[in-house]
Amino acid sequence: PASPTPTIFGWAAAATIEARLLDKLVLAGKTEPVLVYELLCEKGCLSTAQKQMIDNYEKALRTYWQRDWEAAESLLEEALRQQPQDQPSQILLQRVRLFKFNPPPDEWQGEFVQTHK
Repeated sequence: PASPTPTIFGWAAAATIEARLLDKLVLAGKTEPVLVYELLCEKGCLSTAQKQMIDNYEKALRTYWQRDWEAAESLLEEALRQQPQDQPSQILLQRVRLFKFNPPPDEWQGEFVQTHK
């Protein structure tokens, strides 16, 4: 089966689109993390509720990177109250809850290591 074609864009296009910071990933076979974004729509298309949910997600992601599991969990729960089917929020909440009781090693910088392509 063919893999999906990624949507990529340059910084010049960034002024004309809405995107959400999703994660800091170390891709399979690589050693350095990269920031990954979700392309959402043309600039200005998001509702106030969508913007608030995305803002909660991105704040949660940053608090997750800082190991503030309680704050990240609270922000993600709020994001999911706003949009219950949001898969990135669901996935990050699972990681937060795992790390809350089983923290990552001291050298962890917030990256998620992808083991499969």
